[in-house]
Amino acid sequence: MKNACFIFILCFAVIAFAEKFTIVLIPDTQYPIQGDTSLVYNQFAWIASHKDSLNIKYVLQEGDFTNGGNLTQYAHASTAINFIEKVKLPYLITPGNHDFDCCNGSNLSALKNYNKTFPINRIQTALEVVSSYVKWGGSYPAGTNSNSYHLFTVGGIDWAILELQFGAGFDNGIMSWANSVLKQYPLRKFIILTHSYLSDATSYTPEGTPIWNNLVNVFGNIMFVFCGHVVGGECTWVRTNRAGTQVYQMLIDHQNSIPGSTDNTRTRFLQFDTKNKTVFAWEYSPPDKKMFIGSSAQFTWTNVNFDSVDNPEIPQHQHVTGPRSELWYEIKGRTLTFYLEQPGCSSLRIFNARGKMVADFSNDCKTMTSGRHRICLNPSTFITGIYVADFDNGKKQAAKTLAIAK
Repeated sequence: MKNACFIFILCFAVIAFAEKFTIVLIPDTQYPIQGDTSLVYNQFAWIASHKDSLNIKYVLQEGDFTNGGNLTQYAHASTAINFIEKVKLPYLITPGNHDFDCCNGSNLSALKNYNKTFPINRIQTALEVVSSYVKWGGSYPAGTNSNSYHLFTVGGIDWAILELQFGAGFDNGIMSWANSVLKQYPLRKFIILTHSYLSDATSYTPEGTPIWNNLVNVFGNIMFVFCGHVVGGECTWVRTNRAGTQVYQMLIDHQNSIPGSTDNTRTRFLQFDTKNKTVFAWEYSPPDKKMFIGSSAQFTWTNVNFDSVDNPEIPQHQHVTGPRSELWYEIKGRTLTFYLEQPGCSSLRIFNARGKMVADFSNDCKTMTSGRHRICLNPSTFITGIYVADFDNGKKQAAKTLAIAK
């Protein structure tokens, strides 16, 4: 009996530890990559050496890895990445405007050197060695690594990281692809990684505005957005999107052109505690062993909703078409609440996790006036499980995943 108790306690301790993990954010490293590369090498080597002690699960580079996109600088970037590849740390890089072959990002297809240095097969190989919790998802355009997504499970949560190149919001092809990825995995918590997004704590950059309008503000499965680009930028903006999800948005970029400045290697570490629903942020510069203090460098997000559902079957009926939806709805218990801007709607149907329709309120919906409405769901029909409410008001469609529990 004592042995059994001992085994139980040991297993519990391992599970508790696994609930805390770290994601590392590396902002613009363009100046040391162009100049004193030892600073960047030190930065990546320190991260690699602390993989286990910090329980680091992902390293995210926020763009402008280089300062001109030439192969010499990409060779330095590749050497830096080698440090974390050797210790089997998964990573994702998003191209910034200074990572393009030319034109400072004005030509969205000019990423030949980036894709030559970080081709799909290199990333896939890096992920294969940690396939126990992470796997390659896909990329766009076909055959490139310019925009991509990874799937991983850690802290008891199914995650996805969607990486979008600089200027992605202006490209219909990229945005359509990103839209399809978000629809494909409605029950995963998404992290968006892109170079230019936040301008400050209350506004978006020109590149960030279409990403907020057409993706982040629309999809309820987007939870975090990380970016760089704005020189001297360090801010957060926690904002509720149209789907009712609190989105945690973060900008960090301490770059400066002073030779040897360790501001360029200030690194942000995010410790996720899914059990206590917190994310603790702190900053450190490995080359000069400096910890940064202050409310902008160290802070904690509390009451973060990490609640997740385990549902490998994705109903084909889950969709959000168009850049926005004016339909607002929520579920509390078995009461579904929704809002109609105009009288009536084309359809209001509910599907179970296998995609089978279990309720159709379309006839009732067609005669409803504008405003807020409530429908009580029959407990004999809606047992504990996952459902999808699908609305169509004749002009726009929207869907919401509903988790019903006793």
